Amino acid sequence: MAGDQGTPGRAAADDGSEGALHLVVHVRAAVILTDQQGERSRHPDMAAALDAVRRSHQGHLSPMLSVQVDPSVRDIVDEGCWTLDYIEPERCEGRPRQAMDFQITYDSWSIQAPGATPRDIPVERLRDEIATIIVSSGKPVEVLGDLLGMTPVMFGLDPSGHVVAMPEELAVRIRTAEPVEPEPAPMPAGDSGETPEGSAVPEGLSAAEVEGEGGEATSSEVRTRSERRAREEQQAKRRRRRRVAAAVVLTGVVAVAGWFFLMRPDDGQADSVATPWPELVDTDADLQAEHPMRLWSLDPSEADQLSVFSAGVLSFDSDEQTLLLRNALTGEIDVEYALDSELLWTTELRIDGDAAVGVRTQEEFVILAIDGIQQRWPIPEGAEVTVMGELPLLHDGDEVHVLVADSEDPVRQEVNPELITGAADGEGVIQARPGEPEIVFIPFDEDESSQRTELAAPAEEADFSKHLAVGHGHALSHWMIEEDSYYVVHTVSAGEVTAVLETRTQPAESPAWEIGRGMDLAIIENYAVSLTTGELVAAWENGEFAAALGPAAIMETDGHRQIVLDQHVYSESDRVIGVSPRGTLWVRQPDGSVVALSRDRGDA
Repeated sequence: MAGDQGTPGRAAADDGSEGALHLVVHVRAAVILTDQQGERSRHPDMAAALDAVRRSHQGHLSPMLSVQVDPSVRDIVDEGCWTLDYIEPERCEGRPRQAMDFQITYDSWSIQAPGATPRDIPVERLRDEIATIIVSSGKPVEVLGDLLGMTPVMFGLDPSGHVVAMPEELAVRIRTAEPVEPEPAPMPAGDSGETPEGSAVPEGLSAAEVEGEGGEATSSEVRTRSERRAREEQQAKRRRRRRVAAAVVLTGVVAVAGWFFLMRPDDGQADSVATPWPELVDTDADLQAEHPMRLWSLDPSEADQLSVFSAGVLSFDSDEQTLLLRNALTGEIDVEYALDSELLWTTELRIDGDAAVGVRTQEEFVILAIDGIQQRWPIPEGAEVTVMGELPLLHDGDEVHVLVADSEDPVRQEVNPELITGAADGEGVIQARPGEPEIVFIPFDEDESSQRTELAAPAEEADFSKHLAVGHGHALSHWMIEEDSYYVVHTVSAGEVTAVLETRTQPAESPAWEIGRGMDLAIIENYAVSLTTGELVAAWENGEFAAALGPAAIMETDGHRQIVLDQHVYSESDRVIGVSPRGTLWVRQPDGSVVALSRDRGDA
């Protein structure tokens, strides 16, 4: 449901008066404002809350308002961002680039049915109350209110008796259907223009004249009675037509509603938009047993702090404060690097397409590679380093720098401040335009022009929600198709759709994906996506993936792990900590040692 602000109550004809095809109920709530300092104020209604916001900003700023509501009423009240630029709040255009000035929440809810007084109700019981009104009246219910985020929504019952929002086109049919007029009461004797049988003839009028026989006055009276009868018959026909029309509309409501509810996305229709799930084969096999050849191992003292990366196996000697990067196939040390300050985190990146390791310490960022490349940059206080793509970015105030191995100094990159700087890949920086399905690639080479790419919609009726992640040649974003949510994967170069992943997560809660160890997969919720092709390679029905190790996606439930590799599901006897696309497995054994295993003696 989309909307700017609540719409006042409709005309009286829509409030559930006799003959109307639906009822209108009004929902109200008190408003809680929380400012940036955490100070809360309570207001009886939306108008009073907005007045307080205007007073606090003295009319010279455009305050940003964030609405958050209980999950049970999110189809009645939208969450999101509003600005108070003008007299009434307006929806934020795209992703806000500043912190919210006020957070709005609601409490002390009440509901008012037609002809009744407002009644307090817990928010979690609101839908039950709407269902009760629908059942007792036999009519759909339209909910109105002036809360920020509300627009009129028509509710009905699905075949199982649950309250659901009707499609807008069906709601419009119900709203615009002509009301059914009640049958008029019988007219009192004498008002019909006819004299009832057995009644006295009025004084001064002969029986012949009553029967229409005689004089000019009698002829006029006959015409009057005939015209009156004709009008009454015409009105009766109109009433019958209206009753038939109303019955047709109500029958259409039932038929269309039944069609709509039965064809909700649980049926196969929605699957035509989402990417089909790859079929998984349960092997009932231990992945370790599939790798019988022992390559090398490390004692527990050497393997205490160890990570398996695409560039090799990185371990940390805490006594010597030294990082050791080993060859993945042989276990031999290729790079040794002594730290000058506290180790904060490690990550992966690429140099000219080859894998490398990034190390963030308290004072610097370091790149280590198997071929001996070592590069270090001091990091200014207050600056941040991010690695969402293939190369690290240094954010220092409003400036963005790229850390590249062939430059001793960070390379400043000119970016568009109106866009979101997401990542750096290979030859340039990737930015995203807030609120629009557009990304911009800014080359490192100043002689080359920026490339604007529009992300293709996954379906004609799809609406873009927000960008979630960019990097490694792909972009992840959130889209809506009516009330259904989807994660969509695109190529950065052409904006082509490579995967459409159905989700129950709404835009406000949707996360970025997590890049797996080895940079082979990205995982988000119960999906694993190839960073090489952007295609869906695994989907798990009964939970979310916990991690990705090389080409393997890891599912963990109550301490029990299952591993999805090449569409096959394996178990593990000892904990798997690394998987290579070329057939090498790294396992931490019960005594804390680490062993490298292989299907054969091929490349790691």
